[in-house]
Amino acid sequence: MPNKIKFFFVIGFILLPFCQANAYLKAPNPFKYNSPEELWDVASPSIETILNDWYVFANQDDFFLYEDMSSKNQVHKTSFLEKYKVIEKKSRFLFVETYDDLKIRGWGNIENFITIPHALRTANTITYKALLVNRLKPIEGNVNTVIPLRSPSPKAKSYGPEIKILEFANIYSFYPDQKDPEYLLIGKLDVFFPLAPDRYSHSVKRVLLGWVPAERVLIWNTREALQPNPKRKHPIYYFKKKDDLVSYYNNNQTDVFPSNKVIPSCEDSNNILVISPDNENTIDKKKWPFDAFRYAVIDKSNINEPFHIGISNAIPAVIQVIEGSMPTGRDVVFLVDATKSMEKYIPLAIKIAKKIMNDFREKQKIQREGIEKLDVDLPQNDLRFGIAVYRDYKCQSDVFEIIGELTCDQDNVNSYLKNIKTTICHETEGDPAYYPEALFRGIKDAAIAMNWNSKAMKQIILIGDAGNDSRNMDHLTSKKIANVLVQKNISFSAIQIINVPFNDDYESAQRSFCKDIRLIINGIASEELIKAVNFDKQELMVQETDYKLIKKEIQSIVDKTSSNTCCIHKVCCPVSKSRWSLECLNVDDSYQDQFNRQVEFQIQNLAQQLYETKDLLEKIRIKDKIIFKTDPNTPNYSFRPQLMLGILSELIHKLGANVAKEKFPNKDHSQEMIIKLGINELNEYLNEAPEFFTDAYVMYRRPGKTYKNDPDQFEKMVLFQKKEIEKLLFPLSFLEDNYQCQIHPENIKTIWIEFLKGIIGVTDSKYVDKSKSMKELYEKQYGISLRSKHPLLSISYKEICQNLTNYESETLDQLGVYLCECQDKLKNIYHNSKYFSMFGQKYLWVEASILP
Repeated sequence: MPNKIKFFFVIGFILLPFCQANAYLKAPNPFKYNSPEELWDVASPSIETILNDWYVFANQDDFFLYEDMSSKNQVHKTSFLEKYKVIEKKSRFLFVETYDDLKIRGWGNIENFITIPHALRTANTITYKALLVNRLKPIEGNVNTVIPLRSPSPKAKSYGPEIKILEFANIYSFYPDQKDPEYLLIGKLDVFFPLAPDRYSHSVKRVLLGWVPAERVLIWNTREALQPNPKRKHPIYYFKKKDDLVSYYNNNQTDVFPSNKVIPSCEDSNNILVISPDNENTIDKKKWPFDAFRYAVIDKSNINEPFHIGISNAIPAVIQVIEGSMPTGRDVVFLVDATKSMEKYIPLAIKIAKKIMNDFREKQKIQREGIEKLDVDLPQNDLRFGIAVYRDYKCQSDVFEIIGELTCDQDNVNSYLKNIKTTICHETEGDPAYYPEALFRGIKDAAIAMNWNSKAMKQIILIGDAGNDSRNMDHLTSKKIANVLVQKNISFSAIQIINVPFNDDYESAQRSFCKDIRLIINGIASEELIKAVNFDKQELMVQETDYKLIKKEIQSIVDKTSSNTCCIHKVCCPVSKSRWSLECLNVDDSYQDQFNRQVEFQIQNLAQQLYETKDLLEKIRIKDKIIFKTDPNTPNYSFRPQLMLGILSELIHKLGANVAKEKFPNKDHSQEMIIKLGINELNEYLNEAPEFFTDAYVMYRRPGKTYKNDPDQFEKMVLFQKKEIEKLLFPLSFLEDNYQCQIHPENIKTIWIEFLKGIIGVTDSKYVDKSKSMKELYEKQYGISLRSKHPLLSISYKEICQNLTNYESETLDQLGVYLCECQDKLKNIYHNSKYFSMFGQKYLWVEASILP
């Protein structure tokens, strides 16, 4: 008798109170039915049952039980996993009774109940598994976790803790149907005990995890998966389209890196998934980590035909994502302090702006001339300037003013500069905020309100003399300003104009400017450092770039700006040589005469620095492929494919459209807005280091007669639980311990029945279907084929018992040797393999080639 049925009997007799015979329907045989749907349209007398009463459980909250099948009179509202006993079944309705003292009875649709105490199984009794993934589409909630629900609805309450992606569970139900599901009901184990108390690990409430959105799941109904063969001689290429894969290999007899130039059917080579560093020059042959999820086989195929696989742990090619949205122009906004204390320095601010603009234009001209000599396509690279001012908070609506939007027209910009005017907004000397201005408000509004080009490099150059004082009119801080600049990806530089302070308040206001700017720079650099660390965690190493040097550079800025003393005795302490800088410009009343000699030289150096500055993502960009670390002591990377730009461009568009619809439901959404929002959303994903699910087509063997004797490109792997290896080992050990691996007509019946019981996991031979061969039962139980073609494996137990005269003793000896070799391999796997745990169950990946 199967162990599970024994348990039903024991628990049933201990826990169940005595009830009258035939008061309740008997439970369907859990070994007979693979899916609840097999019971829906079957008349009650035709259902094969066991001796236990039939217990069912509500598969969601808030559906109703009714007085009768056609009545609208509600008698009870259910709660998720509430327990019932079945009294009667008619068509697709069950008449049930609550399992409590109230014993409320009513009719409910059978589809709303969990009717069989095990997960869904295929015809080959393979349990449907759900691998939690991030799909290439907008994700509701957290990127790398999934929140299980009490009902198949986005408005349902949560049930239990979050589940991490790449954890796999067992599927108990699809909603609304298996063909096109929206939600899946999943559980930790593939079976639960209906009679077990809630505190018991195999009770329904301890096993079931809840409902999860189907879009967050890879449905896997085989045991088979693929991993690259470390002995392969050729690179593996992963194609999004089957036709492109076939087209490539049909037209290339030697290895050529696939692109739309060598694939007749391929319109866009960005749709090819190529795993770095597996390319035409380098093949990654290191073994995968024991707990890494392999490439699930979605559709079985002949090994000479394309395999359709699921790749659950693809990572965004961060560099390539950004490469598609790299700056193709430059937007520069001059943000000027237009308060009373700056009145005599406005002409200087105008000269500074004109000097920087002229230097920028000259450098751009030289740069473009150099590119044109290379005879390559020149991208659009507009250089635009805009002018904005900020004042004191008491200026109310004029606290921030755009004097001129960003434009390429030089004459317009020059006219904007002439329109800069200082304003006095009823300020009173002696007011603590007389000199400090709306500095933070000016930076924030400039970052948000200007007509920035989303594809351009963005810079704010601030010119001022005094720090921030909000007058308690907002809650802006240096940290919040830093975050705005990081989110908008805007480079920030400040030029502090310093003159001999004419009173203590003005000196204090100058020191405040220095401190405020340094705190902003510190905040920006701290956030950028986190980005750099995240890139490093992904183990990306960029060609011709010392990654540690980049991090060291950012860290040095963080360290330098962590002190707010502003060089103790000075009112300004510069921060330079980065995309975030503070320049101290000392002037006196004769500065206009000295501009050409001292100030101009300082501004010229600053302009060169600002023009050549690059953000972090530009510093780690490359022109070719990503290069990974090749240190043999570092982890393997071939199991983390890089998603190509074309695929991620589609993701960016989906993300942007989703955000636009949510944030701006009543507005028309331009493509520029959608792409901008999508890139911002993708950056949020990147901060979470996501691993996405995608599918691909691959060749198990390298096509072509030339390669027929080469090692396969892949190895087939099979997922086993530790307890399943134990079951297979039992009859093999029985053969060795009792018969020393010798099989002959006198013992074969005993040996054979032990093998059949071990395969299907029972202890009593009466549960063995004796009309089936060992090959049939093994393939049905494990979903994989026996490797051996020995003739005895393909005949039924009944035939073996009737006549063995046609088989010579040598044939039986060969079978005994084969089975004992299998035992040695399985014992080695069982005792020496590394297992990984999932919801308390131990699993391991086994090479199919060493299985029986």
